[in-house]
Amino acid sequence: MVWLKNREDFPGFNSVYAEYFPQQPPARSALVSDFLIDILVEIECIAYKPV
Repeated sequence: MVWLKNREDFPGFNSVYAEYFPQQPPARSALVSDFLIDILVEIECIAYKPV
């Protein structure tokens, strides 16, 4: 899940996301929100590391 403070930041965020995940990127949802604290983006993820 990705929350952005400014909708205008989405194209830039999407470009950087594509650099880090060029093939088969993980699924995500993106929302625009007014944060209660002074931040521009918040990302929530679940990671898996095989043992």
